[in-house]
Amino acid sequence: MAMIEVPDPNILSWRRRGILTQYTPRKGDHEYQTPGFPDYSPQKTEIRYLAQRWTPFEGAYIAFRAKNPWKTMFRNRVKELYFHRRADLDA
Repeated sequence: MAMIEVPDPNILSWRRRGILTQYTPRKGDHEYQTPGFPDYSPQKTEIRYLAQRWTPFEGAYIAFRAKNPWKTMFRNRVKELYFHRRADLDA
């Protein structure tokens, strides 16, 4: 199901994990995608299959969001930062 090989730039579409994908359309002067993020997107005709894959996990996602984990993360954040001058540190 995973991608078998990396497609050439002149290939218009290919299957990735069973979903037909294409290179992300270029807009304006943006040549490349942000590093670390994929430079492809599903074809619009294949989005319904992605939605079917999401449905079994939707309940778990809603339960996770209901716990508000970001509030706990914010409470447990580092509240004091100490800055040192390099000259004051021992070697």
